[in-house]
Amino acid sequence: MIALQMSLGLETIVHQLRRSPNVRVKKSRREIVAEVEEPDLVLEEADKFLKKSWFRHIAHIQDFDDQSVMHDPMRGDVLARKPRAVTLKSVGVDPNPHGY
Repeated sequence: MIALQMSLGLETIVHQLRRSPNVRVKKSRREIVAEVEEPDLVLEEADKFLKKSWFRHIAHIQDFDDQSVMHDPMRGDVLARKPRAVTLKSVGVDPNPHGY
């Protein structure tokens, strides 16, 4: 049981450090606001974070919509939806006009 707990804990740590879209290991990448300068890359990283989560796949087996009293659109199938975001690029603003 202790080995199982340790392996689940290590899986969580590795998942959070390797795939989390807001964790930056390189020092040069930590200095930028990636959500503004590279919104497409952050959106892809967030999608990978959701799709590669072992615990989310296990929780996905259970159907939570059947347990609710009222329809809740926020509790839909996260793994089946395509991620979307409103970014500066999508509204027509160049976030980095000078190319810094």
